[in-house]
Amino acid sequence: MKMNLIRLLLLAALAAPAWAQSISVGVRGGVPLSDAFEAVPGALSFSNVPHRWTAGPTLEVRLPFSLGVTFDALYSRVEYERQDGSGRETGGQWDFPLMLRYRAGIGPVRPFVAGGGSFNKITDVTAPTSTAAGLVLGTGVEVKIPFVRITPEVRYTRRFDDAVSLDGLRSNRNQFVFLTGITF
Repeated sequence: MKMNLIRLLLLAALAAPAWAQSISVGVRGGVPLSDAFEAVPGALSFSNVPHRWTAGPTLEVRLPFSLGVTFDALYSRVEYERQDGSGRETGGQWDFPLMLRYRAGIGPVRPFVAGGGSFNKITDVTAPTSTAAGLVLGTGVEVKIPFVRITPEVRYTRRFDDAVSLDGLRSNRNQFVFLTGITF
């Protein structure tokens, strides 16, 4: 009986690394495929000044059964100007998506789908509201090469509220972005 207990404990100790979680850190960057702001129909006329990049750190905890949890802190610069020439305003847009990711298949190239929540913060823009929460969905491919994972993907974010709402201008609730992540 004692010998069987020792064997069982030894087997459990050897199997534990198979269930261990691994943590990956890296960077993610890309280009927004939609504007940060949109003009309210019939109001003052605004235009976006495009800044076509977004970047930031990423963290992933790998779980069993081809699952993982990812968290990003993505920054992009935003800018708009009034068409009447009365001014231009700049700021930053921070997106903090927390997503559950499922990878299909086996091997060095694996497609994935992801979904979760996102918190958005607009900084340095004069507005009554500057935060919003939303839903984020994504799909892409993970390519594993020695010591590095490269993950190009497309993400869609649907915000439940306007992060910015000024006279004639509001934040775009539907945003698409193409990203590529490099994790170690």
